[in-house]
Amino acid sequence: MHSDFPRSGQGQNAIYEKKKTYHFDDHFFCNAQPSCYSAAPYYTIMSQSIVPTISSGTAGPLGILHLPRLWQKASLAAAGKLHSDYPGCGMGYDQMVLDGLGIEREAFLAFIATKPTYVQTEVWVKANATKLNAESVAALNAAITGYIHSDETRTGICSAVGRADDGSIRDAINLNNLDDWNTFHGQELA
Repeated sequence: MHSDFPRSGQGQNAIYEKKKTYHFDDHFFCNAQPSCYSAAPYYTIMSQSIVPTISSGTAGPLGILHLPRLWQKASLAAAGKLHSDYPGCGMGYDQMVLDGLGIEREAFLAFIATKPTYVQTEVWVKANATKLNAESVAALNAAITGYIHSDETRTGICSAVGRADDGSIRDAINLNNLDDWNTFHGQELA
């Protein structure tokens, strides 16, 4: 489960990005006219760690659920930018995808270290997967969509995101989405 913002040390793990916004007579103007004589840029804090928000329910052109999220998380981890609450390549859905496609974990992570685009990742998967056929992909996708979190996990996520636990959301994809979006909100917007 992800902790809510603020996180300890967040100020130390922040970068500043210069924005083209100016203030003039207590009003803010973006891309102000050059004639604004008292224009002063401001700075905003942007986090260095990134919360992955691609859903496990998302598939790329190959039709493999969770592969885009696995690519994003593993890529962010390899770049040192993944939020600390997330594994770059965990033992849940991430490992399910690798096992379901017949891909060796270390080979995949070594490939990700080369900083591929998502399209390049799908090309690599096509060349390296030992179980990339319609039946294997369908079985993997069914395992991903059919995974149900425990009652304890569901209750914890619902509580953390401020949603009543009426039992209507049981699948891991939607519960994980709520958790991700809540963590993103806490880190970037709150």
